[in-house]
Amino acid sequence: MAREFTDGDQRDTAVNTYEPKRILVTGGARLIGYNFVRYLLTADSNSFIVNLDLLACAGSLRNLENLPEPGRHVFIQEDICDRPLVDRILPKHRIDTIVHFAANRDIATQDSPDAG
Repeated sequence: MAREFTDGDQRDTAVNTYEPKRILVTGGARLIGYNFVRYLLTADSNSFIVNLDLLACAGSLRNLENLPEPGRHVFIQEDICDRPLVDRILPKHRIDTIVHFAANRDIATQDSPDAG
């Protein structure tokens, strides 16, 4: 999965060769999140994914059916705002990377009457 770029700048070598292994994906049962999870399980046979999603908005367990390599995927239906839970997940699963797709669609927009 890692890609190495050769632009002549040795300072970027560590960044360009980084290979995430144990990944926490938030919002991984929603459209973009589950497509990312599916891609990662297919593209990188060394990755392990912990998927944290509350399933409150557009997330669905049906999106996670028939994942490739399901043994490398753990789903946790909880809220990312539960700091003690996240603090337990990180060391328990030895997470080295966090990819954040979780969102709250109840947030007011500029065009919304609730916007300040």
